[in-house]
Amino acid sequence: MIVSKNIMEQDNGLLSTQKTSIAALVSSCILLVFYLIVIQDLVASRMAVTISDNTYAKGFLFFKEFIVFCLAIVIYPFIGGRSEIKLALLLFSVTIFYVLISPLPLGMALQDFRPYCLMVASFIIGNYLGKHNSVFDGIIKSLIYLTIFIIMFGFVEHYLFPKKMFKEFFPLVQIATKVKGFSDIEFYRDGLPGNFINSDAGKRMVGPFGDPLYMGYFLIFCLDIIFAYWFFVKRRLNGALILLLIGLYCIFLGQVRAVWIGLAVSIGILFFNKRYLKYLIAAFFLVIFFVILKSDLIITTVQSMFSGEGSSANHILAYYKGIPKIMSHPFGTGVGTHGSFATRSTTGEFYDAEGFENAYINLALEIGILPTIFIVSVSVYLIKHSRMLILKVKSISITEQIILLSGFLLNVQFVIAGFLSPHIMTARIAIPFWFLNGACIAVIRRFKRSGQLEP
Repeated sequence: MIVSKNIMEQDNGLLSTQKTSIAALVSSCILLVFYLIVIQDLVASRMAVTISDNTYAKGFLFFKEFIVFCLAIVIYPFIGGRSEIKLALLLFSVTIFYVLISPLPLGMALQDFRPYCLMVASFIIGNYLGKHNSVFDGIIKSLIYLTIFIIMFGFVEHYLFPKKMFKEFFPLVQIATKVKGFSDIEFYRDGLPGNFINSDAGKRMVGPFGDPLYMGYFLIFCLDIIFAYWFFVKRRLNGALILLLIGLYCIFLGQVRAVWIGLAVSIGILFFNKRYLKYLIAAFFLVIFFVILKSDLIITTVQSMFSGEGSSANHILAYYKGIPKIMSHPFGTGVGTHGSFATRSTTGEFYDAEGFENAYINLALEIGILPTIFIVSVSVYLIKHSRMLILKVKSISITEQIILLSGFLLNVQFVIAGFLSPHIMTARIAIPFWFLNGACIAVIRRFKRSGQLEP
């Protein structure tokens, strides 16, 4: 009996080691994907300029997505029959139907189908890694170095030589024109991609992304995790806090108003209780400091909300034009018909496609009202239960607290951003967002099963 028991313990130990090794490999691959998201346009633009055949540049742009799909397929057998994974796959099956009914050519519909696939695949990966605290610690620390790179690149681009950077070294708008097939030549102003770099409020920080919106949405994902790490591990003046403040300043210079609003609301909801009231007061004074430091930029940016292409009038117009369409097509019109950049077409044919500055209107028009409500309800579920666990449950590890807090913040921010921008449904933003959602669901599931969290 003793021998049998020892053999069983050895087998269990070996199995545990194998699982940890697989989780470590998966975490390394997903970190590679995050780094590729940041540098993909830099590398692909150089390929487009130096190699006459754009096939290599196009392949590099999709390489990160290929990794995500492969990871999800490889780890799926290790997850088991979890109800949340079954629901995600059910949604995936529904969206396949909307590819088939899309009036767009199949190739174009499949192109716009990528974010839906990446949502499910990233969710599966995050759900798997959410159970491995030690592995997730490595992801958190690696994102700190990635954030440092984004910030350093952003300051070099923004303050030192933006024209030389974008016109000669990293012609990111050229990659959109040559590789992605969009007609963005008109965006150039004095050698700079005007719509990305310049606005009524002045030059916008874009970092290595070539677009302030992509930088803002990805950087806030990193900063939420770093903030949670600082809050639960240090909570004092140190390098992590300084990095947070500099990162917030970069988002501020990017003039991504949806992130500004989401950040303020998420912090307000989290700290609006007696336990954390002093942090809410500190955040208030931090906002006052930013207002004093860059009052001219804030005033101009707020004024631009009521005039120009990014005005509030256009956001209101999205409801005015989009809601009647939703009422006419409550079950959707097909993938690609109203996606993030549906009005752009490589063929010059638009197929009555019109993308709105609102992720949820686009979603409802593409896949119907009910699937859209389901997707939004995932964020609502995570916001509610993450905050509840953070405030009420004591027997929770630091890594789990970091996952829940960052997931809470990002979901509040992106739910709000979805009403103002379509970018949360683009491939490079859907990957980190739904990866973190999957990890949050894994933690919540564990506490529900243990009875520490009411259903």
